[in-house]
Amino acid sequence: MRILHIVTAFPRFPDDVISPWLVELLKRLQARGHEVEVFTSAYKGGGGTEFAGIPVHRFRYFPAAGEDLTHEEGAADRMGRSWRHKLLPAFYLTAGLPAIWRLCRARRYDIIHVHWPLPHMLFGWAAQRACGARIVTTWYGIELRWVKSSLRLLKWFVRRALRTSDEVVAISSATAREIESIAPVPVRVIPYGIGFPEVTAAPRKAAGTFTILFVGGLLERKGVTYLVDAVRRLPPRLRWSSVARFPTPSYTRPTRLPTCSCCRPSSTSGAIRRAWASCCSRR
Repeated sequence: MRILHIVTAFPRFPDDVISPWLVELLKRLQARGHEVEVFTSAYKGGGGTEFAGIPVHRFRYFPAAGEDLTHEEGAADRMGRSWRHKLLPAFYLTAGLPAIWRLCRARRYDIIHVHWPLPHMLFGWAAQRACGARIVTTWYGIELRWVKSSLRLLKWFVRRALRTSDEVVAISSATAREIESIAPVPVRVIPYGIGFPEVTAAPRKAAGTFTILFVGGLLERKGVTYLVDAVRRLPPRLRWSSVARFPTPSYTRPTRLPTCSCCRPSSTSGAIRRAWASCCSRR
């Protein structure tokens, strides 16, 4: 089958650490014989048309100097700090709709897989009209909480997106329950993650010590600062380790802890493997 994934952002260069779990998914689909492509936005005028053998179709939506709604940091986090970024979604959607229409009229896909259906289901509906493909939507949870709190006027949009999806996917059972509270539709729970080969547990350096490992982007809404503050109150035998991507210099980085090991690795998987081995230490 020919499958098009609609995403907010996608790796732009070999060492880019954006959505490694999605890249892994697409590679595995390719290994099963499917044709896999990505539709996403440009970043400051570019971003690349191919990554790891996966064709990438990027659309332009603003002059290059200000084309930064996506990538590097979550769009919602940017919009929360800047009026300019609050206006960019209108340009994003206005440019993306004709771009997805042209692509799907030319390429003809069997499945359109929509990530972040709020607002990307607009692109999904346009793609379906253009080529008759079936639609799969993947829900990450935060967009559902938005419509239950600050974006209640868009609850109808989410409900329609759920009801018009041929398959609905949630990344956790909690997200599935949130979906079911909005629309009574069948939901498949498929957790995201990246598998690693088995690691050899590293020996403990000191008896009675243990490590808390955080892996991920340091986004304020993930509440990492609360974890850091909690660690400061714990005994010194506890070691804090973080393998993370710093999306913005304005975010408080937990480097003030003497036991904190934070990094912005160009080879994230290697750093995670080493940290995982440390956390798997035997007593």
